[in-house]
Amino acid sequence: MPKVGYQRIFVSYARRDGAELALRLQKDLTAEGFDVWLDTQRIGGGASWTAKIEKAIDRAQVVLALLTPGSYSSEICRAEQLRSLRKDKCVIPLLAATGSDIPLHLEAKNYRDFTHKRDYAARLQSLLADIKARNGIALPPSYRATPAIYITAPPTVANYIDRLEAVRALRDTLFAEDGHRDIALTALEGMGGIGKTVLAQTLFKDEVVGQAFPDGLVWITVGRETRSSKPSRRIVSTSTAT
Repeated sequence: MPKVGYQRIFVSYARRDGAELALRLQKDLTAEGFDVWLDTQRIGGGASWTAKIEKAIDRAQVVLALLTPGSYSSEICRAEQLRSLRKDKCVIPLLAATGSDIPLHLEAKNYRDFTHKRDYAARLQSLLADIKARNGIALPPSYRATPAIYITAPPTVANYIDRLEAVRALRDTLFAEDGHRDIALTALEGMGGIGKTVLAQTLFKDEVVGQAFPDGLVWITVGRETRSSKPSRRIVSTSTAT
């Protein structure tokens, strides 16, 4: 059990190449008396943003950001890192894989190198000192809010009713990990008038989506229903983010 007054630690990692180190850190830091939280569902193959993640980040004093190729390409990891920084948590980057790219909001920052297992014990002691001293990083001012590159999304409809489960399911589809994609396409298909545009608009304005795509969001209407007598599909709208 964590000692009274000890800090809560959130571990942000990618399932495909960060789980081993995440579990080892959880075990060793827990033995030191810290209350360490990581998303164990992700280890089993899940990749979703949940209310538990939000609560765990908000309750934590320290966030360990494990930097791997998987975390670099993960929208969920990016959202976790930026939410933690925007909430003024003590964020400590840990290089967990040699040659990992580092996100711009963490670039040129000091980090602890955990890439060599033989140095783990020494690196852990350095990390403990960082945690005790709250030796984290600061968020660049440009990342305090996600910029709206083009504010062209339709206004919220009158008498809008939240569809939380539908938005979460769509967000998880958008965030789905396949380990190699550079461009993701998520399509909404259905008969006219059932609310596809409203659902896409809600996703576009979702706080977590904004955190996952800090460079901005663009709403573009790319097609309209044709006058052809042949069956056709209507592309309602699309949102892209970089």
